[in-house]
Amino acid sequence: MLAQTVAREPNNVEALHRLGLCCARRGDKPRAVELYRQACSLAPANPRLLCDLARTLRDLGCFSAAIESYRRAIACGRADMALLVELGCTQTIAGKPGHALDTFARALSIDPACAAAWSQRGNALCALGRHDEALFCHQRATGLAPGDAFAWLHQGVLLLQLGRPADARLSLARAAAHKPDLAAAWMRCGEALAALGRHDLAIASYDRAIALDVRYAQAWLGRARAQHQILRREPG
Repeated sequence: MLAQTVAREPNNVEALHRLGLCCARRGDKPRAVELYRQACSLAPANPRLLCDLARTLRDLGCFSAAIESYRRAIACGRADMALLVELGCTQTIAGKPGHALDTFARALSIDPACAAAWSQRGNALCALGRHDEALFCHQRATGLAPGDAFAWLHQGVLLLQLGRPADARLSLARAAAHKPDLAAAWMRCGEALAALGRHDLAIASYDRAIALDVRYAQAWLGRARAQHQILRREPG
């Protein structure tokens, strides 16, 4: 029905936007981008539309275009915390962690107690090699939101990078406890256990990750390595 409306009324911004949302939900994100852009040409200052365009472009890996759309949405008066955090995350992924720090500073000036902004600021600092500052940010995030699985996950990943697998395991176990369907938490927990020499427990953790996402290549690889270590230690 929406497609018929758009065919009949090609300048109907709301119909274009809603059809784009439907396309994005069913996985046709390139088509969604086409529809969002068509709608944006008619309503260039629509912040909801720009947000959806930015998120879909980000999902497609078109980071520069996504960043531009986020900025346009913010310039239209949509400078809420969630949008600033999304922009900062995208900047970090796009290889612009310095720009991300500026974005997170703006977010935290609005709400210093935003755990997501602290956590993602930690990720940006980590990308810059500023690990001590990054750990402070992650600890601040988990202190502000102890039930946030992603904050614990990010802290655990950094602790693994710092060569602290025992501490990482504790953080990652908290992430998995708060969100048992978070495959990345189980996979990273497997890495921590493997680093501690507990390859049997690592395999069990990798198996939990694989059960949640059978295509999780990193979990399969970790499992194979842990199994290899066990076989090496068996006599004969």
